Amino acid sequence: MFYGIFKKIWFLWVLGFVVNIVAFLLVFNKIGRNDYTLALHYNTITGIDWYGSARFLYQIPLTGLFLNLVNWILFKILRPTKLFYAPLVGGVNLVVQFILLLYLILVFIAN
Repeated sequence: MFYGIFKKIWFLWVLGFVVNIVAFLLVFNKIGRNDYTLALHYNTITGIDWYGSARFLYQIPLTGLFLNLVNWILFKILRPTKLFYAPLVGGVNLVVQFILLLYLILVFIAN
C-alpha cells in the first residue's frame, strides 16, 4: 500500500548527495588548504572546550559520505522485504546530511 507512494525515492538519495557536495565545497571555500586552529566544540557552561586543526572539518563531509553509502546499502537490502523501512532510510539519510551541513555552518559562524 505505501510502497506505491515511496517507490520512486531516488530524489532523496540525489538530494542527500548534493547536500554532501555542498558541505565539501563549504569546507573547501572557508578553509582551503590552510591549517590554522579553530574552535571545534562549544559547551554552554564552559564555552569552548575543544580546539583543533581546521582540517578536522573535512571529516564531517567524509562522515556524511560514509553514512550515505551505508544507508544506500541498507536501502538495497531492505527494499525487497520491508515496504516501509526502505524508503524511511532514504529520508533519514537526507535529514542526517542536513544536520551535518548545519553543524558546519554553525562552526563557521562561531569562528
